[in-house]
Amino acid sequence: HRRPSFAFPEFTFNDEDAEFFRAEVHLLEGPQGYDVMGLSETQLISDVLVQYDIHMSLLHVAPSTPIAAE
Repeated sequence: HRRPSFAFPEFTFNDEDAEFFRAEVHLLEGPQGYDVMGLSETQLISDVLVQYDIHMSLLHVAPSTPIAAE
């Protein structure tokens, strides 16, 4: 994959220096198994917001202290 045009706009890159880039989703639980490299800027922002919303929902539902096994 080529580096998205919106990634690191403050730097100048030569096409001759093209490298392989992979943007993989990795959360606290580990890799999520999907690559976001082909997403547009808007799609990437949307994915981050969806993942954050899921994370916040889980925090709200999850107990704040572990339940001891009997």
